[in-house]
Order: sequence, then structure tokens, then C-alpha cells
Amino acid sequence: MEYDIKWYRFNPLFVPLTTGVFATIFYFVFKFTPVYNPIKISVYTILILFSSFYWIKEAFEDLVEKKEIGTGILVIAAVIGSIALGLWSEAVFLSVLYGTAEGIEDYTYARTRRSIRSLLKLVPKEARVILNGKEKVIPAKDLKIGEIFIVKPGETVPTDGIIIKGSAHIDESSVTGEFNPVFKDSGDTVFAGTTNTDGLISVRVTSLFQDNTVSKIIELVEKAQEAKSKTQLFIEKFGRIYSPIVLITALVLMIIPHLFGVPHSLWDTRAISFLVAAAPCALIMSTPVTIAAGIGKAGKHGVLVKGGTYLEALGHVKTVLVDKTGTLTLGKMSLVEIIPIKVNKDFLLSVVYSIEKFSNHPIAKALVKEIKPLKHQKFSVSHFKEISGFGVEAEIGGNLFYIGKPENSKDNEAFKEHTNSSFEDGKIIVIVRRDSYVIGILALSDAIRPEARITVEELRSRNIYVAMLTGDNKNSAYRIAAKLGIKDVRANLKPEDKLKIVEEFKHKAGTVAMVGDGINDAPALATADVGIAMGAIGSDVAIEAADVAFMSDNFKNIVFVLDLGEKARQINKQNIVLAITVLAILIPLTLAGLINIPSAVIFHELSELTAVINGVRAGIGT
Repeated sequence: MEYDIKWYRFNPLFVPLTTGVFATIFYFVFKFTPVYNPIKISVYTILILFSSFYWIKEAFEDLVEKKEIGTGILVIAAVIGSIALGLWSEAVFLSVLYGTAEGIEDYTYARTRRSIRSLLKLVPKEARVILNGKEKVIPAKDLKIGEIFIVKPGETVPTDGIIIKGSAHIDESSVTGEFNPVFKDSGDTVFAGTTNTDGLISVRVTSLFQDNTVSKIIELVEKAQEAKSKTQLFIEKFGRIYSPIVLITALVLMIIPHLFGVPHSLWDTRAISFLVAAAPCALIMSTPVTIAAGIGKAGKHGVLVKGGTYLEALGHVKTVLVDKTGTLTLGKMSLVEIIPIKVNKDFLLSVVYSIEKFSNHPIAKALVKEIKPLKHQKFSVSHFKEISGFGVEAEIGGNLFYIGKPENSKDNEAFKEHTNSSFEDGKIIVIVRRDSYVIGILALSDAIRPEARITVEELRSRNIYVAMLTGDNKNSAYRIAAKLGIKDVRANLKPEDKLKIVEEFKHKAGTVAMVGDGINDAPALATADVGIAMGAIGSDVAIEAADVAFMSDNFKNIVFVLDLGEKARQINKQNIVLAITVLAILIPLTLAGLINIPSAVIFHELSELTAVINGVRAGIGT
């Protein structure tokens, strides 16, 4: 249920709070003024009904739908028991305080949900479209796929699309959390909610307003907030067993003493106090608020955590395995050397461009981007195929072409024959083969991410082991690793090799996180305890493959998300210890008759409120 979250309109919280004010007033009026008893009972009954409406409804819904005796049922029993004992004021304050605590919990959830939904406010409600050659302003929700809209300097992009004319620096911080604007040119994708800082661009719509990037982020975060962690599932399972035991124990405390002639009021009062003291509200609330707040905070920073299980796992990570290309490096490779073999350069580049434009691999994208501005032919391609861990192959004019890593001894012989000893140093090598003969060798160079070294150092300062897993050659891998201070390097790996190494680390090194591009590293990401995809903005495949998705390409997000997981883990630990401690103290004291009903109510609700407020801390801070 959606509520207006202004506190004075948020009914689950506002109603018990205002009822509490009236209950306090009437309590003192009745205490110092003689009032006819039926009037007192009528007033208290109305106050109980008003203050408990929302939480009683929720408690019975759980009882009917889930067939569970929850903490709400225990409190209902305590309220009824207090009324049966003639303790009307205690019944009112129990209802008010429990209602207030539950209201604050609901209010916290609503605030967290509204916080991530506030991203929608960044998306303009109107768009400038070009219809029949004229500019017209229409509601953004009416944009259709294929239509053209324009975005002027200072304006915000209304939905996802591809630039067809113009160029501009786009501020994507609202979606990715990155501060620096990104230069976008014709053919590049722009996303809803991002801002054009300087140029004039024409954009073709690729996503409907309701399906744009911002809407997807909100949907993913909200689903993640509902997904429960292992700790939460365990506590809920414990609660399903524990709560009925508490209710039965309270009934036994009422009935057994009567059989031995013990005065009714003594053990009846203790039974009601026990019901209040033993209700596991703080324990049940120890994790869900923390998880929701933490995932909401991550979403606001352009990081999608796909559930409580993964946020919890992030707090336990001891090993981070990292792909090289596009993760530790920028993935923006430049073509530094071209060696045609028995073909001319134009033919070689035409073959590479015509085939590689069908691939999504970072190296393929780099080749296409580098070759595109050059003058070359475009060949008709058929039977295109990705060869996992190696490259691609396709047919052109009846010949089978292969583009990728050296695959056999002939490839290696051709490489040695046509290159010098320094050619391979620190470079990515691509062989181009027609049928069984190598017709070209390409070399690309990739720059290290500016934030990579300091991020690796920060991970190591947290006693987190870092290793590089890459499909690239050893020379290139070790050169990058040496500059970053990574000692454990595994090179020339196929996807299945990465998967095996992840499994190896899981057996010997505890909780393992794998960071990659979310496409080529999918098997390793799926096998790791936490799979993390870099640069997932606009990529459904990357988001689907990983447990955590960074919308930006900032590798330093790994430190942010591990710290967030650790913070959530510590808060959960604190809340669980608090809840168990309160139960361990209150239960024996109530059974011994050392704490009465009002005191039990106060201590119980204070512990629940403390757990909620402490959990909110997971979503606070930078």
C-alpha cells in the first residue's frame, strides 16, 4: 500500500501518535476527576480501536494468508488480557506504543521506497519532438519508439535513445553516480534522466517512457528490497516457531497456577507481561529495515544490489577476482599497429569491420570504433558465430574468416614470422585468418583506469585478497598487474577456466566476489558468491548476469559496495544482539514479577524502535 509519507498524513504512524496524546490526556483526567466507569471504558475502547486499526489488520492478514502467529497476534493477546484484568490504561498504552513502533517501521520503508522513486522526478514530463519537420512539445509518456526528439543545452533527456545528429557532454550522475559528464556523439546511446550540458542533439527513441533506464532501476531496486537475506529468512523461520510457543506458555502461566489455588491476578498479570516481554519484535525487525535502507542507498549511487542475500554476502567478502579488459582498464582500446599479410590494408580492415560490428565484446567494439572513420569497404557477412574465449568467425564471399586470439600453431608461427619481439609487450593481439591462412595481425593498447591502483590498494588495506583473471596474453596481463600491485595473475583463460578458478577460491578463501563485464564473464559471475558487473547502464544482459550491477564504469564502486555490505552486516549484528539481550533480560524479570505490564511495554517498544532507527543508518552517509 502506498501512503503520502509526510508524517502528519502517514496514517499508520500519525493515528497511534495522536491517539497517544489523547490517551495521555484522558489518563490524567480520569485519574484526578471522578468519572462514571462505563464512560472510562467507552473512551479507552475507542482509543484502542483507533490506535490498533492498522497493525491489527496486518496481524490478521498474516494469520489468514500465511497461517502464521506473528508478533502482532501476541500483542493482541496481551491487549485482550489487560482488558480482561481491568487494566484499561495499560491496554491503551500497549496498543498505542506498539502501533507507533509499527508505524515508524512502515514510515521508514515508505521513505526508503520514495527515496529511490524520487529518481522519476529527474525525468522531464515533456519532450521536444520533430513532427513533419517542425518542433512540437508533447508529454514524454506519449513518445513512441522510432520518433525523434531534440535535447537542448541544460535540458534533461526524457527517455532512452540513440543520438542521430549532433554531439554533447551528458551528465549521467543521476543514473550512474559519476560526476564527470560523458561525451556523446552520433550513434551513442543517451539515457532518461541524464542532462545535456552543452550541445544540441537529435535523438531517436529506443525505449518507451515506462520502460526507460530510470524506470528499470526503480523496478530492480524495489524488487531487491523485497528479496530477503539468509539471516532474515532464518529469523522469520525462528519467529514462526517461537511466537506460538510464547502464546502457549502465556496460557499455561494463566491456567496452571489456578489449578493449585494461586490467586488469579498474580499469574494472570505475569502472563500478560510475559506476552509483551517475549514478543520478538526487535528480533524480527533486526534485518529488513537495514536491508531495505542499504539497497536503497546503493540504488541512489548508481549501484544495483539484487537482494538482501547479496548485500549480506558483500559484508563477508574476503577475495575479489577481477577481469582485466574493461574492468581494470578503460576498455577504450586504440589500434596501434596493423600488419596485412598477402592482402592490402584496406581489405583487411574491411573484413574486420564487417564482421566485428556484430559482436558486443569490448575488443570488437574498439576495433569497429577505430576502423569506422577510415575509408573501407563493407562486406556482406553470413553465419556469424562467437567462439567463447577466443573470438568470432563468419563467412564473406564463400570464405570462412576468423578474428581473435591465436588459436593454433599456424597462427603462432605467422605471428612470430611477421612481428618483432617487442610487438606483443603490453598489447592485445588479434589474428585475422581466411580459411586456414593468417592474412593480418592487429595490435591494440588499453589504458589503465585512473582509479584502479588506489582501489586495489584500498581493498588490500581491508585485508581483501585481489587476483586478476583475464583471457589476454601473459605479457599484457603481467604488465597491467605490476602497475596495479596485483601479484596473483591468471592469463590466457577461457570462460570455463575462470569458472574453475572462482570455484577454487570459494573452497579455500571464503566469500568470493567476481568483477567483470557481465557478458563474457557470465559463468564466473554466476559461480561467485557475489557477481559484480561493471558499466551495466543500458545493458539488460549485464544486469541479468550479475548479483550486483554498477551502472557506471567506476571501479572504485567496489570499495563503496563492500563497505556498504560490511556496514549492513555490523548493523544487523548489533540489532540481533540487542534483541536477544532484551529478551534474555525481560523474560525472567517478568516471570519473577519484577517488571509490570507498563514497564514491559516501554522496554519492549524501545528495543523495537532502537532496531528500526539503527537499521536506517545503513542508508545514511556518503
